[in-house]
Amino acid sequence: MNRLALPFALALAQGIAAQSHLVADFYPGPTGSGVAEIAVLGDLAIFATIDPVAGTVLRAYDSTSGVTSAVAVLDATPPFTAPSGLTTVGSRVVMAWGDSTTGVELWATDGTASGTGLVLDIRPGTFGSGPSGFGVVDGVCYFSAASSGGNFELWRTDGTAVGTFLVAEINSSPTAGSVPSGFTKLGTTGSFLFAATDTATGRELWISDGTSAGTSLVKDIVPGPGGPLSSNPSFLIAFDDLVYFATGGEMWVSDGTAGGTVAVTSSALSPRNFVVHGSELLFLGSDGLHGTELWKSDGSAAGTSLVADINPGTFGSGPAYLTAVGGRWVFFAATTSFGNELWRTDGTAVNTELFQDIWTGSTSSSPACNSSLTENARFAVMPNGQMLFVANDGTHGAEPFVYGTGVFAESTSFGIPCAGLSLHATTPWLESTVALTTSFIPATSPFSIDILSLTGIDPGIDLTFLDMPGCYLYCLLDVLLPFVGTGTVVVPFAIPDDPTWLGAVIHGQTLSFVPGINPFGAITSNAVTMSVGDL
Repeated sequence: MNRLALPFALALAQGIAAQSHLVADFYPGPTGSGVAEIAVLGDLAIFATIDPVAGTVLRAYDSTSGVTSAVAVLDATPPFTAPSGLTTVGSRVVMAWGDSTTGVELWATDGTASGTGLVLDIRPGTFGSGPSGFGVVDGVCYFSAASSGGNFELWRTDGTAVGTFLVAEINSSPTAGSVPSGFTKLGTTGSFLFAATDTATGRELWISDGTSAGTSLVKDIVPGPGGPLSSNPSFLIAFDDLVYFATGGEMWVSDGTAGGTVAVTSSALSPRNFVVHGSELLFLGSDGLHGTELWKSDGSAAGTSLVADINPGTFGSGPAYLTAVGGRWVFFAATTSFGNELWRTDGTAVNTELFQDIWTGSTSSSPACNSSLTENARFAVMPNGQMLFVANDGTHGAEPFVYGTGVFAESTSFGIPCAGLSLHATTPWLESTVALTTSFIPATSPFSIDILSLTGIDPGIDLTFLDMPGCYLYCLLDVLLPFVGTGTVVVPFAIPDDPTWLGAVIHGQTLSFVPGINPFGAITSNAVTMSVGDL
């Protein structure tokens, strides 16, 4: 018996339609309002718009109400400039911005007009200290700034004046400085790794515990004074209590010691924009055959491989801004058919697909955000699951968009198995096939049934009255999927590409008939709860 269509269709009529929509057309017309970066501050998304009428305006989008308000007019006198490096530190967003009085300095906002302003005039005068390279480690934001001349060195801030000060002067040159960047936490050591330049070694890998005495060179990977021959560590990321990075077209890893800083890949892949995906790293790579495409690695050379050839040929799709949203990763990529548009992946080729063609056809909407924020730029993901990014739909110019379902796919277990019978379900995304995996089916079982229902029963109905002691019924018998097999058997269950399924919660359980195992001759598994989502 399979009564899937009727009960599921009726209950799913209350589903949520998936869509991206414009937040607001801040500067009407095809030009766009110049939004380049978005920072998440609680339920607020903080960004700046620029246009000849309003000037530079700091704004806040409230993800709970969908309302956008003007926080403060930063500049009403042209030429207008936008703040850069928007980075959330505690209850504030810090940024680099400047006016004609201070030059570019460290600013911050708490999302209110009164809480927006200069944090510290690091370099007094109109030239400014030029803060850049912001990175947060254990609640402290580290950055590069120059208190005089071009001596850009390692600074820190918590978003307050008293909490903003020089950490270490790595390169004492009055004209160059160490220009530190890529600050990345190193496991539980209390230290972080970053890239910095000094006269003796060039741009190499450094470590710091946030103090001057605790700041030192990790390894001169390319020995010598540097220049173009330095290793220039880039795209640093924490993974498995280590830090991975790119240098010389290869992937490297470091444990914070010279001996523990070694190459992972021996061939040139030109890896960049690493992100952590479960037990793997996703990144952009180019092997000379596929152009720049999406790759993955478990941290070893043997475990490094191409995920998907999105735009076949040597040019590649150039995936960028990989961002975790729910159980998948969102990014933008360019193809001949769709132009530069929004894609998603779960780290497998079969589930790497076009997500939204915002400017339909082959013209690019070029979705992006935080283009100058960090080396691993991100879309802005709100606590309720909304995703903000900047795109051009062909009518409004480049303006903020929000993908607003906030419906994440999830698969969890509850209840207890009877006689060891176990059920597991993979993540139920729209337009995917869920694998219902039943394990420990006794060898004497002639057949089993996977039961699916929109109604779960927790803590379950004790089936002792049916002569099945230790067994429980955890869901109604709405859908029955019989199968034959013992040991471990996988039964596929297709989720259609239908937005009315979004938010549906499906409960499942396995019933295996096993003659003689109890008076009734059957056992039940634990239950699974599958929440259907699009990300």
